[in-house]
Amino acid sequence: MRRTAFTKLLLQLTAAVFLITLSTGVLVYRYVNQTLKEEVFQANTELLGQTKNMIELFLRETEQMATSLAINKDVQRAIWLPWDQRDSYDFMQNVNVLFRDKLVSSSYIHSIYLYNVKNGKSISNGGVDQLADSRFEHEVQSFLENKSPIAWLDTRTVDGVAGNQDNLISFMMGVPINEYPKSGALLLNIKEDLLYDAVVNINNSRLGNVAILNKDGQVLSYKDKSMLFNRFEPAEDHRMDGSKSGYMIADMGGVSTFVSYITSDFNGWRYVTLNPASEVFQKSSLVLQITLTVSVICLVIGLLLVSIVSGRHYKPIRRMLRAVEGQFGKLPPPAGQRDEFSYITDSFHYLVGQNEEFQERFRQNEMVLKNHFLLSLLIGQQKDQHDIVRQMQYYGLNVDPERFVVLVLRHKGLAFAETAAAELIEGSDGERYAPGRDEEKDREENLLSYGIMTLCEEIVNGLGKGVVVARIQRFDTAIVLNVPERIGEGSGTAIGFAKNAAVRIRDVLEEKLGLQATVGVGGYYERAPDISVSFSEAMEMLLLERVAGPGSVISYEDMMGGPFSRKSFLAYKSQSDKLIQELKAGSLENAKAVKNRLIAELQGEEELSFPYKNMVLTQIVHSLVTVILEINGQLEDVYAPGYNIYNEFGRLNSLQVMSGWFDDVLEKTHHYIQSKRENKNADLVRKIVEYVRAHFAEPLTLQAIADHVYMNGNYVSKLFKEETGQTFHELLTDIRFKSACDMLRGTDKGINDIAERCGFGQKQNLIRTFKKQLGMTPTEYRNSNVIDRLEQ
Repeated sequence: MRRTAFTKLLLQLTAAVFLITLSTGVLVYRYVNQTLKEEVFQANTELLGQTKNMIELFLRETEQMATSLAINKDVQRAIWLPWDQRDSYDFMQNVNVLFRDKLVSSSYIHSIYLYNVKNGKSISNGGVDQLADSRFEHEVQSFLENKSPIAWLDTRTVDGVAGNQDNLISFMMGVPINEYPKSGALLLNIKEDLLYDAVVNINNSRLGNVAILNKDGQVLSYKDKSMLFNRFEPAEDHRMDGSKSGYMIADMGGVSTFVSYITSDFNGWRYVTLNPASEVFQKSSLVLQITLTVSVICLVIGLLLVSIVSGRHYKPIRRMLRAVEGQFGKLPPPAGQRDEFSYITDSFHYLVGQNEEFQERFRQNEMVLKNHFLLSLLIGQQKDQHDIVRQMQYYGLNVDPERFVVLVLRHKGLAFAETAAAELIEGSDGERYAPGRDEEKDREENLLSYGIMTLCEEIVNGLGKGVVVARIQRFDTAIVLNVPERIGEGSGTAIGFAKNAAVRIRDVLEEKLGLQATVGVGGYYERAPDISVSFSEAMEMLLLERVAGPGSVISYEDMMGGPFSRKSFLAYKSQSDKLIQELKAGSLENAKAVKNRLIAELQGEEELSFPYKNMVLTQIVHSLVTVILEINGQLEDVYAPGYNIYNEFGRLNSLQVMSGWFDDVLEKTHHYIQSKRENKNADLVRKIVEYVRAHFAEPLTLQAIADHVYMNGNYVSKLFKEETGQTFHELLTDIRFKSACDMLRGTDKGINDIAERCGFGQKQNLIRTFKKQLGMTPTEYRNSNVIDRLEQ
């Protein structure tokens, strides 16, 4: 026999040890590598944060300086009034002096320019010049066309007085402040090199490799801009988009570089520092060597242990093989077997096949076969009357082959006392058996099933003939009951006999075992093949347990009820309709009260049959669905995605559970209806406002608007006030007033014409409205000059 099982086990364990060792090594290396990155990133982030805070402090000071210059009265005059070298010399001189003073007070400011759009000129600390001749003409024109009130940009280099190259960061502000189109621009140039050197000196030269980029990726500050542009690819800049801070490994001019960055919330500038990756991860190589060494050692030790353990586990298999070969000399030769286990399995199969005593005992297990026959009879697999009679006689069943009613009883749980079970279950020798407290649940269920079967057989034998089939489902027991001939013909008397038997069985189970059982009674049939029909009818009756209540006896005859009262049914239908009306009216508590009263009456109603009770409750479900569909709603929007209200209703097993379920459904439906109504009101008001804005010049009235939307005028007025906070008249007057203001500012039309075009009708109405709103007449409003508006 080849040691195939041993070889498989050895290979599997070896592969497992190898994978575990390899995975552990990889995880350790990645963890250490990631830890190094995080440490370097934290250190760089601290330095970058210092740089960002100092730069932002200076930028805020620069913006404050620009704001103070923009509101200066001489700067304002330079923007709004035409320049005349003879008449305007004084204020132009004042502006020039103001700029020079600012330059003297700050060592970082390179130059200050004020550009006038109307004149096409600029004033700087050096004098007056044409805008077309300015070195910043392109930047200024782009800024004036932009709606943004301020802008920071890198102007790269400019020619100084001595022909030197200066690196500048420029700040531009539109003047007057926050006005568009802009009448002019104020430009402050900052000496980027001095600013960068100051930052480096303050941080003890630790930040010498910090670069500052604006939102467009332009380099605003670095110790060597040309080197950074040659090494830093635009694609790498995009990798930093979308995050406030982070790090990455980038190829910078052929050098692997560790890049750390943070983004400013103040202006979106990005602060970046670069470190050679070889310096950052120089410890990773040592960690990798140590990890590999430890992994190899662990692998060798693991393989040795695998070999030892595999050999020890193979010893009992080898002893079993020797025992089998020694005991049975006639077994098939092992040459054709796949491995040791298949050889042992085939050996046992050979023994089982040769054990005639075991096969005979299995064939004689008539109880299993008898139960199989009875189950097949109940589910309709047995169709031939003669064959059924033959098998009944073969198994010795205490049942006649004709006149049948099937009962199905259902119970829930293991509510029986240990002492009661001991009294019921006795052996042939008179010894009683009581289950122990620590027995498993299956053992208890089997014991209970045996007790129920024993009780039912005693009752059936006392009534006549029949057979009990236990556990057709987990807690169901079927009884095929013979109706005696003395009962007489006719299904009525036969069903009466079966119902009396069902009541007796139910009462005995409750008294002896403490079980509450519901019994379904099928129809009466003459022939044995129809037993399956009676069984199906009895199972169907158990579905009505939720309206009949646990512990009921429900016969198929009860399907049509007794004397049915249409008046009583219509009364319940009226209550169902009232429930829906209260729900539509927004009264959730009244709807619940109607529901509670209806269910309480159904519980005590004996005139209505169980199907009609179920019909009344189902009608409420139909009405709820109809209400939702009437307001163009969807069931998933009201309850939950994929929710099927009919399936959920069908799973409820008692009127008490139904009552709680209806409470939840009514609450969700009520909230959905209210939400729909609120949204509908807001949409209606929005449409009215749109209509008024389009027809304000016409003679509009509240009643005309209400007629337009086919609603009551008082209701529209109330709804309008609740949604907008204004009355209809206040909104109409406000729209007409604003339109009149626009026409007074933008046209030269007469007051009478404007009053008519804006819906005021007469001139006096327009004048009265202006005096109330502004305290002036329309003519005075029109004559307000530009200077007055600027000073506001």
